[in-house]
Amino acid sequence: MKPLFSSDVTSKLRAAVEKAGYTAEGVAAVLGPQASVALGRGDLLPARRATSGGSPLETLINLFVCGGVLSTPTVQAALDPLRVDQALSVGLVEPARGGVCGRRWTCGRTATMTATGGCSRTWARTYDRDHWHQIMCSASAGPR
Repeated sequence: MKPLFSSDVTSKLRAAVEKAGYTAEGVAAVLGPQASVALGRGDLLPARRATSGGSPLETLINLFVCGGVLSTPTVQAALDPLRVDQALSVGLVEPARGGVCGRRWTCGRTATMTATGGCSRTWARTYDRDHWHQIMCSASAGPR
């Protein structure tokens, strides 16, 4: 199977998520039990409230789990060393009024946090679960 991203994009994405602490434990700690349960019901509001502080971890959760539209500078700070233009060019994020959001299949859709098989991270499971799983497995378990 052809990789979705180049090794350069994959390594930069891996560095960004590791630096932010975007792990199962990190996401659970930020969201807390109430927001996590609400996500399971498709209620994004508690998770958006829990991620309003602007840290890189909160930004990544808001972007990829909640499908939030965030300013380009905020997303750039969270994705560093991956540049937003690189994330746009590979379809990881897309332009949205007021900034960028996670790719169309995560924007505004119900997302459930789940441990994805074979990965050491927790990511958004969306309607395009297999594609998202492949992206995030590449980022977390790919060659260094």
